[in-house]
Amino acid sequence: MTYVGIFEEVEKEAENKKLKKRIKELEGINKDHQKLNGDLRKEIEDTKKEHDQLMMNKITKYEQKIKQLNTDIDRLSEERDNFEILAKSKAT
Repeated sequence: MTYVGIFEEVEKEAENKKLKKRIKELEGINKDHQKLNGDLRKEIEDTKKEHDQLMMNKITKYEQKIKQLNTDIDRLSEERDNFEILAKSKAT
């Protein structure tokens, strides 16, 4: 082997060492990124569940309000009918 070949070999080894170090750094970055991505997905899912629960609470509240209003309508209609009956009986 020539002296030039030996220097090329040393340069290649140094380059390989740098590349291996960079690969490890990138693998670490990738692992961190995957963890952050998983955390973000969980946070999004939790936020969706919380939002769904809030919407269900609103729906339940409005359903109860509608039921109460329908009961009030029925009661008021009955009272109106009773007043009409009383008014007719007083007129005769």
